[in-house]
Amino acid sequence: MSGVLKEFKVPSGFLVLGIVFLLIGFNGQRLAVNFSRPGNAGYWETSQEMINGFTYFPIIVGVVMLLLFVSTFSIVYAQSFKKTV
Repeated sequence: MSGVLKEFKVPSGFLVLGIVFLLIGFNGQRLAVNFSRPGNAGYWETSQEMINGFTYFPIIVGVVMLLLFVSTFSIVYAQSFKKTV
């Protein structure tokens, strides 16, 4: 049974990374505002480009990771199914 779990380590890693990057991307506006704040500033502006960068880039990386999860999971599942049959 532990051999089966070892086989699915890479796909599950892609799944976790994909979910983490999607969560970061969905909170991109808040993260961009926090990262652009200068020290001891009472007022500051965050550019739309920075908000877009903190939003779209992690979402794209997260979607790619989820696609990698689907493809690697399919390959590992097919190989383990082939071993049992």
